[in-house]
Amino acid sequence: MYYKCRSVEKAEAAFERVGSGKDLAIWSALINGYAIRGMEKEVVSLFEKMQCQGGIKPDTAVHTSILTACIHSGLVDEVEYFESMKQNFRIKPGSEHYSCSGSSLPSWMISREDDQPG
Repeated sequence: MYYKCRSVEKAEAAFERVGSGKDLAIWSALINGYAIRGMEKEVVSLFEKMQCQGGIKPDTAVHTSILTACIHSGLVDEVEYFESMKQNFRIKPGSEHYSCSGSSLPSWMISREDDQPG
């Protein structure tokens, strides 16, 4: 909610107030907030913390946020996260993943996805 009001500091403070009881929704909210603000480094850092410190497995929404941040910033190769989503987390890419990263994914990768059984 604080991100909708454009207050990164308030969103981060609310996140920290939750303490150690953060669930996927809490992590996802801050990751998405960073992503829509183009804060790719923060997205990647929080994604790593979510898994290491929080022990939380990312879902499709978190991966959509990561891909969105990567494609808009151009700082990180989003193909790495796209592949990780499939290989490490067994998440089948959906239209939301292709729509935020399809413009920079190589065409051979997209066609390879279409050829694989679901």
